[in-house]
Amino acid sequence: MSLDKQRVNVFKGSNKKWKLVKVFKCTTGRDNSTPIGNFTIKSKVPNYNGLAYYMAFSGSGFHRWPGAGISSIGTHTQSHGCIRMTEKDVVWMYNTLPVGTRVWIY
Repeated sequence: MSLDKQRVNVFKGSNKKWKLVKVFKCTTGRDNSTPIGNFTIKSKVPNYNGLAYYMAFSGSGFHRWPGAGISSIGTHTQSHGCIRMTEKDVVWMYNTLPVGTRVWIY
């Protein structure tokens, strides 16, 4: 997850043999509110307080963009720390990435 590029990069592999399989635009937290570091997806909830396809990690999470303004995804920070994505993209992640998947935010 690249904060400066506002992109989620999904890799597959192990032991320093990683292959990039998907790149998604996203919007992260204003004022450095998205945590930086290595985490894991702790849980997945279809609807967490109105946030669809929520995948929790370290007090934050990936989820579908809530409401209007979707055209700004990938252009600048807007959230309160979560990583907002289009429904199509976050549904792919929700259905593909298991709980325990490593999340690296830099």
